[in-house]
Amino acid sequence: MCGTGLRVRKSRKVTVATLDIGMFQAHERILFCPDCGTDYGCDELLRLKPPRGRFGYDVLVYVGKAVFSECRNEKEIQHQLERRRIIISRREISYLAQKFIIYLSLAHRQSQGAIKKLLNDNGGYILHLDATCEGDSPHLMSGLDGITEIVLENTKLFSEKAELIIPFLRRIKALYGTPLASVHDMGKGIWTAVSTVFPDISDFICHYHFLANSLNCKELERFQRAKRRHVNA
Repeated sequence: MCGTGLRVRKSRKVTVATLDIGMFQAHERILFCPDCGTDYGCDELLRLKPPRGRFGYDVLVYVGKAVFSECRNEKEIQHQLERRRIIISRREISYLAQKFIIYLSLAHRQSQGAIKKLLNDNGGYILHLDATCEGDSPHLMSGLDGITEIVLENTKLFSEKAELIIPFLRRIKALYGTPLASVHDMGKGIWTAVSTVFPDISDFICHYHFLANSLNCKELERFQRAKRRHVNA
């Protein structure tokens, strides 16, 4: 604000929905600066909802948690919000869920300095690495601190080849420094990437993946023995 007294440009009614109040109409005055022409909306409304948005931040967070943490579908969320006097379409719920991911990503990026300070105050961090994949979709590679369980970074990769994982690890190193140790599965790509980017740290195999791999090997051996017995018979 340049310091000049603001004038009223217009007044309007805005429909807003929050968890605490439900659906309500707000009367908003739009002010403007006569010198620079900049418009200013209502600060109180902007604390409740995004600019030009109808649903409050609390509704957005509610939808995001319901979809991604509680695995509820759009129909269930719609009925739950209706009980709180909020009328919303399933299409809007899907849109708010996507918007939640974007807001969460931006908030995480803005918090990287605070996360780094927390890790340093704890004496360092232990980097846990893993990737998930469904069908032919890209691998979602994630790195988190094993002490605080805070997700540090994630990215989509077309495969778990070392040359694709190395830039991901270098980004973590640039943001948070070198970890005290790393923990991951027995994949050759991750193993090579970790030894390339963090050559001097202690490197451990995840117990879960180790046991799962051992069990799979034993089941394969039993299958092969049974197959040989069947052929010989």
